Amino acid sequence: MDTALWEGRYLDAYDRILEHSSIYSQVKGFHVKAMSGLGTVLDSGCGTGNVTLELLKRDQKVYALDTSRKAMEMLKKKCSQYKKNLFIRNASMEILPFGDGIFDGVTSMFAMHFVVRFEGALREHFRVMRPGGTFAITGRITPGNSNLVLNSYYEDIRKKGLLPEHRKDIEIFGEGIMKGVSGSILHPHTFKEMKEILERIGFRFVREHPNPYFGLCYSITARK
Repeated sequence: MDTALWEGRYLDAYDRILEHSSIYSQVKGFHVKAMSGLGTVLDSGCGTGNVTLELLKRDQKVYALDTSRKAMEMLKKKCSQYKKNLFIRNASMEILPFGDGIFDGVTSMFAMHFVVRFEGALREHFRVMRPGGTFAITGRITPGNSNLVLNSYYEDIRKKGLLPEHRKDIEIFGEGIMKGVSGSILHPHTFKEMKEILERIGFRFVREHPNPYFGLCYSITARK
């Protein structure tokens, strides 16, 4: 993804808009539920920490990893109340700075499809999981039709009467999605394709879960 775009105004608008999105909340809830009851979790490609925060609230130990320094600063502020269980790593998803088999669960929401070495990154995530650990991932089936997503975000803001407050955020967020983020999705895959890749790596019990993003995204759990 274009670092200048991500680190600029887009990231602030992103966080404020998604706070009010019903479909985003559903997917975030899927990831939190998938990690339920697990002691030590890696939130890979954690962004500004929306999943991380929910896991910390449940007294889980969370390693939050992302390449964006701005996102990590936002995450620190958001999660400051829970810092005793928070461990931040500013690093790539392609080469994880962790030993083998240390995580009970790994979650990655709307992030893995941006990496260059997609299967290599998935193998890295498999490596750092303990046997029997849970993997949860949400990614794109297609980079197209992002207008459907943007319209959903807009409607949620409108229904809550927040358009005057967030009109500029919607403009910035929409421009970022259409001109930058969608074009940065390097690895769109169907569930069938993802299942084949994950099983080739060694994941078991690969299961598709409902995803509300208009057929544009998959949500998957698997076990090591």
